[in-house]
Amino acid sequence: MKTAIADAYYDVGQIEVLRGPQGTLVGQNSTGGAIFVNSVRPSFGRLTGFLQHTFGDYGYTQTQGAVNVPVSDHLAIRIAENVYRKDSFYDDINVGGSALTAGLQPGDVASKVRVSPSNGSRIPISTST
Repeated sequence: MKTAIADAYYDVGQIEVLRGPQGTLVGQNSTGGAIFVNSVRPSFGRLTGFLQHTFGDYGYTQTQGAVNVPVSDHLAIRIAENVYRKDSFYDDINVGGSALTAGLQPGDVASKVRVSPSNGSRIPISTST
């Protein structure tokens, strides 16, 4: 299970901070307020995107990127990715057994599809892995 603290924040479009109890909006356990982090929505305007790569010690690499593709006047797709890798802090000397590792190798890919029929309504579709 993922928590909001352990999630990687990428392709952020808007952050909302709500003060005070928000029981009606987000549930009874939000007595101190709520924070919503929303990703960028697909846009119909033009083809856009970005790619960012970061390097660090212990073999750390992180790649973030996103692309926005307006398919038609009523359909747009946005795909964003966040992949990072970091080697272990120690050498595995476990001879003959299963390998031990503390290396991180997770990644996330999120996609959004925005459909806007000619009657003016909007249909957002999101998926994340």
